[in-house]
Amino acid sequence: METNYNNELFTRWLNDELSPEELREFEKSPKFSLYQKIAQKSSELNTPEFNQDRVFGKIKSQLATQQKPTKVKKLLPKFIFSAAASVVVLLGLFFFLNRTTSYSTSYGEQLAITLPDNSEVILNTNSTLSYTTQNWKENRVLNLNGEAYFKVKKGSDFIVESTIGTVSVLGTQFNLNTKDTTFEIKCFEGKVKVKTANHNRILTQGKAFRQLKDTTAEDFNIKEALPSWTQGESTFNSAPLSQVIIALEHQYNIKINTSKIDSSQKFTGSFTHNNLNVALQTVFVPLRINPSQVDTKNIVLVKQ
Repeated sequence: METNYNNELFTRWLNDELSPEELREFEKSPKFSLYQKIAQKSSELNTPEFNQDRVFGKIKSQLATQQKPTKVKKLLPKFIFSAAASVVVLLGLFFFLNRTTSYSTSYGEQLAITLPDNSEVILNTNSTLSYTTQNWKENRVLNLNGEAYFKVKKGSDFIVESTIGTVSVLGTQFNLNTKDTTFEIKCFEGKVKVKTANHNRILTQGKAFRQLKDTTAEDFNIKEALPSWTQGESTFNSAPLSQVIIALEHQYNIKINTSKIDSSQKFTGSFTHNNLNVALQTVFVPLRINPSQVDTKNIVLVKQ
């Protein structure tokens, strides 16, 4: 209702039909400077023929530069200004339909998200998920930087993109980890199609795939029904220690110096999300590595 009211005042203002009281009220509107810009730019046209693309471009440019309004001298017929006002509405609709929705978590945080089709996502610590809302039912494409668990409703292709690879499904449950140089996908239900620059896979329930930094690939099986990180701990199955260290850093907001150990060795096990000291001991003691805490944010690893 407010938008219609402002547009009506705008049209009457262009036609010099506002009363003194209405004029004072209209000039107090937060959009008044934008209306002045529209009228000023419209007055620069050399022909009364309306060109929607031209006016659209001028208004879009003005929104980006946010220049100060200048005095307006009206030179064109009144219908030109009404057309320009319509373009303002179209511009707002364009940006509304093409907006990007984004969610982020910080260190140690998790976030539950419901997508427009009622698919569900749990975003793990220090991760970002984004997607465009326009035509969502036919274009279910998301971008993930970090780790997330997806419970996908049946429908059109559901695609998750990352810098390393792409995962596409129709209706399934899966976990995708793209943190730093990691690319790991676990299928908990249904089928998952995985594609990277070097590898292609079709995963079924209980199957998993991992691509390492040097692009070598590993296939392995999983037994858990849900990602363990959704229940307060992170679990690894013959994972490179470097991947475990990245998970520790993201969970506890710390930096771990690995210059004195072999971070390519494999680790099978888990660590808690609730106690840093317990987590460090759980991961490194079995590997005969001593985690030495320099301060609250820095850990140095030394081989025993």
